[in-house]
Amino acid sequence: MKSRNRYSTSVIKLSQDIVLMSVLLIMSDHSAKMSSQACLSHNHQVTPTLESRSLNLDRRRILQQCFGKFGCYSVDHPWFSSHRPLSFFPKSPKVMKSYFFLYTRHNPIHLNLLKLEDARSVQMSHFDPSKMTFILTHGYFEHGHAAWLQRMKTELLVNGDYNVIILDWLTGSGPPYSQATANTRLIGVMGGHLMAFLKTHANLDLYKVHCIGHSLGAHVCGYLGSYLKNDLQLELGRITGLDPAEPNFEFTDPLVRLDPSDAYFVDVIHTDGNPITKMGLGLFQPSGHLDFYPNGGKVMYGCDAPMMKTLEQEHGNMAAAFRRVVGCNHFRAYEYFIESINSKCPFTAVECPSWEKFASGECNGCLTDGDPYSCDYMGFYAFTKLKGKRPEKENRALFILTAENEPFCAYHYRVTIKLSDTKESFIQGGDRGNFLMVLNGDNQASTRLQLNKQETFFEPGRTYHFMTTTGDLGHVHSADLIWEYALHPFNPLTWRLRSESRMFVNRVEIEQFGHKHKHTFCAQDKPFLPKKPKRVIWRPTCRENAPDPGSSFLGSLLNADPIGNAQQAINFVNPLNMNPLNGLASITGVFSGFRATMLNMGPSLRRMGLTVMRSDPVRRILESESKGPETP
Repeated sequence: MKSRNRYSTSVIKLSQDIVLMSVLLIMSDHSAKMSSQACLSHNHQVTPTLESRSLNLDRRRILQQCFGKFGCYSVDHPWFSSHRPLSFFPKSPKVMKSYFFLYTRHNPIHLNLLKLEDARSVQMSHFDPSKMTFILTHGYFEHGHAAWLQRMKTELLVNGDYNVIILDWLTGSGPPYSQATANTRLIGVMGGHLMAFLKTHANLDLYKVHCIGHSLGAHVCGYLGSYLKNDLQLELGRITGLDPAEPNFEFTDPLVRLDPSDAYFVDVIHTDGNPITKMGLGLFQPSGHLDFYPNGGKVMYGCDAPMMKTLEQEHGNMAAAFRRVVGCNHFRAYEYFIESINSKCPFTAVECPSWEKFASGECNGCLTDGDPYSCDYMGFYAFTKLKGKRPEKENRALFILTAENEPFCAYHYRVTIKLSDTKESFIQGGDRGNFLMVLNGDNQASTRLQLNKQETFFEPGRTYHFMTTTGDLGHVHSADLIWEYALHPFNPLTWRLRSESRMFVNRVEIEQFGHKHKHTFCAQDKPFLPKKPKRVIWRPTCRENAPDPGSSFLGSLLNADPIGNAQQAINFVNPLNMNPLNGLASITGVFSGFRATMLNMGPSLRRMGLTVMRSDPVRRILESESKGPETP
C-alpha cells in the first residue's frame, strides 16, 4: 500500500510539473504580447501597467524558489530551454542532505564528518588547511562510499599528505534524472558554503582546492566554483570533470553546465561522447581549458567487446553484462584518472585539429615549434606544464590512445615510412597489404605491431604516417620492419600473377610522444619481401626522397575499398560478433570515409585528364565540392 501511495504521489508530482511548465509558457507568451502592445501605443517607450507588473511578479514567484542561506533557484531561461525541456527546482535542504567525509593519512579508513557551519566538527577532525584539499563527488544514482571513490581516495593519499573530502549526496542523486539534474545546483552551493566556511574559520587557500566530479558530479563541481566566484567573489583552484553528464547539459548556456570560468583551471576527460540516441552518457562539447578525448572520446578501447564475450566475463549475469556494455565508456573516465595519480607511465596527450588526424599520425606531438603546450598530461598531472600560470586559451582539444585493459596508459610512437622513389621502385609499382613493426628498445622489445589498421594500397614515393602504442621500451635503437602482401579476392587490380610483391623503403622515422626527439632509421631503398623481417638501424644520413607526389587514381580507388567497408559494417551490427550499440555508430563513418576518398581522387583525375560522365556519382561529388559556397 505504501509503495502504491509513493507511486501515485510521484505521478501526481510529475503531472503538476507538466501543468506548471504549460502555465509558464502561456504566461510568458501573454507577458510578451502585453509588452509589445505597450511599445506600439507609446512610441516604443515601455510603460508597465499594473496588470503586466502583477504578471511579472506572479511569474517570478512561480519560476523561482528560495532556500534561505542557500539562495534562490529559477527554472526560467537559461535553466529551461530546448536542450533542457524539463526544468525542476532542487529538493529542499531539509529533505536532501549532503555529507562531507574527510580522509587524511591520519585517518585513511575511518572518516571524519565535516558539518556545514560547525567549527567544532572541523576542529575535532584531522583537517589541515596548509595541505592540498581534494573534493571528490559522484554522479547519478550513486553514493559517497562507491568503490571507485574509495580507490581514488586511497591513491591520492598514497601520492601525498592531502585532505580528501568525499561529497556524498545520495538523497539527491536518485531518479527521476531531471530531478537529480536540478539537485546538483543546490549540492554545488552547499559545497561552496563549506569551502567558504573553511576559508573564513581555518584560513583555507581556495587555490589549493581541487574538485573532481564524475558525470553529474562534474557539474556539481562547476556549480561549487560558480557560486564562489559569482556570489562571494572567490575563486576555486582547479576542477576536473570526468565525463560530465550530457543529458540536460549539452549545448546549454555556460551558466547551466561546467565551463572554464568555474575555476582557475578546468580540465575535462571525455570518454562517452556519443549522442544520447546512441547510448552516449557523457558530454562531447568542450567544457574546460583542456579537453582530453582518449580514443576519440566516444568509444573506449576494450568497451566494444562482443556481447557474448561480455556475458562470459560476467559469468552469465545478464544484468551485470548489460550495465558493463552500457556504462563501460562512461566509467573509463574515472578509471583513467585513478591510474594517472601514481602511474610511472605519463598519459601524454597531443593537441590536434581532429581525432582522425591524430589517429592517422598527422600531428607532430611534442615537436611543435613555439608551443610548449602542444602536448600535455591527461589526468592528475594535467596542470603541471602550466607551472601555476592561468591558461591563456580555452577548449584546447588533446587526444590520446589507451590500452584495452589495465594498465590503460601506453607509450605513444608516431611512425613515418617513406617508400622509395627510385626507378626500380616505380617499375615494381604499388601493392595492397600491411606494414608491421617490432621496436627494439634498451628495456625490451615491443610485440609485433600492425601499423595500418586496415589493409592499404601503398604506392612508391609516398610518405605514410601511423600511430601505435607499446609498453615502456626505453631508448629505441632499431626496428624490425615486416611487409605483408594482401590481395583482395574480389578485386583483380590487387592480384600479382607473374611477379612477387616487393616494397622498397627509403627510411623509417620514429617519434615518441613526450620526448622532443625523432629517430631516423635508414632502409637504404632496399626491397622488403612478404613476411620477411628486416632490421633498420640509425645512420647519420639517408638519401632524400623527392616530395610526396600524392595519391594516384588507382591508389585512391583501391583504398576506398567499398566491398571491404561494407563487410566491416555488416560485422559491426551483427549482435553475435560485435557490440551493436557501438557498431551502429560506425556505419556513418564508413560512408563518410568513402566520400572523403572520392574527394581525394580529384587531383588524380585532373592530372590524368580524365573526363567522367555526368551521371557518375564521383563526378557529382567532386563538382559539388569544387564549387564551394556561392558568392553574391
